[in-house]
Amino acid sequence: MSLRFSFQLFLLALLLGMTGLARASAFTYQGQLLQAGQPAQGQYDLQFCLFVDPDEPVPIACTAQFSGVAIEQGLFSLDIDFGPGRFADGQRFLEVRVRPAGVGGFTILAPRQAIRPTPQAQHAGQADQVDWSGLTNVPNLGTVTSITAGAGLAGGTISSSGSIAIAPQGVSSAMIAPGAVGAGQIASGAVGLGQIDTSQVQRRIVGTCPLGSYLRGVLSDGSLDCDLLPITLRRELPGTTSAGSYISVALRDDLRPVIVYQRADAGRLLLFDCADRACAEGTERELESGSSTGFFTSVAIRSNGHPIIAFYDQAGTALRVYDCTNPQCSTGIGRSLDSAGNVGSYAALALRSDDRPIISYRDATNTALKLYDCANPSCSSGTARTLEASGNVGEHTAIAVSADDRAYISYRDSGNGSLKLYRCANSACSSGDFETVQAGPGVGYFTSIALSANGNPVISHLNLANSRLDLRLCSNPSCTSSQLRVPDSGSGIGYASQVAVLDDDRPVVSYLQLGSSLRFYRCFVSNCSNGAQVIVDAQTPVGEFTGMALRPDGRPVIVYFDEFRNRPRLVSCADGCY
Repeated sequence: MSLRFSFQLFLLALLLGMTGLARASAFTYQGQLLQAGQPAQGQYDLQFCLFVDPDEPVPIACTAQFSGVAIEQGLFSLDIDFGPGRFADGQRFLEVRVRPAGVGGFTILAPRQAIRPTPQAQHAGQADQVDWSGLTNVPNLGTVTSITAGAGLAGGTISSSGSIAIAPQGVSSAMIAPGAVGAGQIASGAVGLGQIDTSQVQRRIVGTCPLGSYLRGVLSDGSLDCDLLPITLRRELPGTTSAGSYISVALRDDLRPVIVYQRADAGRLLLFDCADRACAEGTERELESGSSTGFFTSVAIRSNGHPIIAFYDQAGTALRVYDCTNPQCSTGIGRSLDSAGNVGSYAALALRSDDRPIISYRDATNTALKLYDCANPSCSSGTARTLEASGNVGEHTAIAVSADDRAYISYRDSGNGSLKLYRCANSACSSGDFETVQAGPGVGYFTSIALSANGNPVISHLNLANSRLDLRLCSNPSCTSSQLRVPDSGSGIGYASQVAVLDDDRPVVSYLQLGSSLRFYRCFVSNCSNGAQVIVDAQTPVGEFTGMALRPDGRPVIVYFDEFRNRPRLVSCADGCY
């Protein structure tokens, strides 16, 4: 009987150990047997032989006959073992022999099939049943001993416990795909002020611009950059009636004015704390009360933002200061500095570079010019010095401090009817010299002094004899010579003058035409050879008290007494003064 068989290999699973272990020689053989092209069915005898190559006639070894192997639908599975060492040289060839159970000779199925031991296989199809302890080159029998953090990560190396996280700045823009991060990828509250770079991302905008100002822009911290409207603003300061004489004004670093004046009907010292640059809102505070105090006020702002005020206490015939203990001056300490005789009228205060005040004033008892040298910024102690006592001097004082902390004082010599200048030789003014700047008669009233960039004094004053405003431009710091300019003249012209020097060395002066108008004169050049005068407020009557401060852009803030309403008025100049 001639039988025709064919064979399909399903699986050869060689049950051999890994490199470095003793190899087992048995393996499982699974296949499908076809007879006449159809799956075989029934019992068959099988034998397997192992050869070195496909054509070698002599086998290395053959198995015993597998008799009566039950085959269903052509499928069978057998465990084959050729004995140890049969795969020592690598690849071998398997020959399969088959016959119906107990009938005839074996039919050899061709061709022989190449087989390899597992150490030389390309990869295993499945290894979930492999004993873990049988593997080699596994550190510490499979235990991970450490985890190292790579680029952009922080927290490694971890040897026992810990966590690895993304390092600060570990993710760059190049690592994020366009559109990959949106609202859905950011947890609520995960991004706040601490997570943004304000140089690149705008903070939430907060605040409003005060009355009289406009929005210039938004700062990186979200606050608003507001500035005064480029128009002249005029307003009456709210508060107590019958107040506004002996006015002085200073500007904080944020350009909010601080205004000091007297309540005339009660002889009290008052301060108006402006809440904004235009002083559209603010608070009036009473600093000292008494039957007759608050004359000849002079205010300055120290570097900590706290105002300090010099004034004359007429009832006590003394020079006093009020030391504000906070920027709002809601609290403070009043101190008597000099009470030796009737002293303190015509007080004028300036600050040296270390915030120590220096104050010029008149000694009416001795008709002398005096100076108080404060030993510290609060002026809790100091030294009173007489600068000049010849004749009748010391009225209408004004003071300015140079870059080297020396004081320059303008004042009136009433005995000779002249304008004088005292120049301190050092910051303590323990010595100095005086110069007659303009001889009389009838000059040196309402003096005001400022220093040009080269340290030369510029002095404005009332020339009462000639009914005019005089401006003296000193040619050197000692003012041994000077130029006279007459910005304005006429009846009542030149009262309460206040002079300042712009950054380009051009002088500007505010002054009154008594009972008529508030005026402002600006020089076109530094020697004031020409200029222009404007009437800032023509309301009648305006009083004889004014104060002026300059903003960094050169626009003045002028405060003056409105006699009609008995209140201080403020002008924030723009187009109305230029």
